[in-house]
Amino acid sequence: MIGMGSVVLMACVVPPMVFRWLTTRRGKPRQRPLTLGRIFITVVPLLVFILFAFVVATPFTLLLFLTPAPRDKKRMLYHRFICWSARSGARLMPRVKFTVENPHGEDFASPAVIVANHQSHLDLLSILLLNPKIIILTKNWVWRNPLYAHIIRYAEYLPVEAGYDTLMPKLRDLVGRGYSVMLFPEGTRTRDGRIGRFHKGAFALAEELGLPLLPVYIHGAYDVWPRHESLITDGSITVSIGQRCRMDNKQMRAQFETTMSAMRERLETEKYRRSLERYQYLYKGREVWHNRQKR
Repeated sequence: MIGMGSVVLMACVVPPMVFRWLTTRRGKPRQRPLTLGRIFITVVPLLVFILFAFVVATPFTLLLFLTPAPRDKKRMLYHRFICWSARSGARLMPRVKFTVENPHGEDFASPAVIVANHQSHLDLLSILLLNPKIIILTKNWVWRNPLYAHIIRYAEYLPVEAGYDTLMPKLRDLVGRGYSVMLFPEGTRTRDGRIGRFHKGAFALAEELGLPLLPVYIHGAYDVWPRHESLITDGSITVSIGQRCRMDNKQMRAQFETTMSAMRERLETEKYRRSLERYQYLYKGREVWHNRQKR
């Protein structure tokens, strides 16, 4: 009797429970069901990052801090290390391809205030791999994160919640040493892939520091890892470096809208869309998928 009950449980109860977990979240259908592949490409980079932070980055930070060398040279070496780490991480991330476009030949030789659209947790990686001479203005939870706070602080990244008046002396020092300052004018990740309202802080900061704005357009990061998803989806991320300019927040947002629309038109090919759409048909049977392919 017990054996028969176990068979019924395994055949009739467990499979539907697992199926609901894979395809729904909080009683609603998932936009992209869970798969072993998505779990793999999310968990493996996370574990590698944690291991790298403890085994490589932390000892390197301590060693560099104790090395008797000029401070500015040590900081520059540290930023080169961060840029190399970001490029290596992007190159080694399984099933996610990063592409950098630099149509105007930007070399980051002189400081600017870098502004980028905020699509995903992967945006920071997308910015850090561009050049070593970039300082990030972060949120407090990032600046205080116990896993990498020591790295953030030694790299001289600053918490934006401290206020520009408080940060201004440090920012002027960093700009004087040739660093660009980067922040997301939307303030938070997009919820639906569309560009949000641009706050005035980045533009007031550029005016106060006497620096041009440098737009960086990020495409694909929302599709790979949107805000409402806990797992990464395989795909491609394109980072396009714009041209230096001087604009207010409304003008810059309009430019982002126009540029991102052009990037979507150029990059979202049938192949690009198909790689995302196949998740919407997963677990729905061969017939549905084949019908989609015939359209």
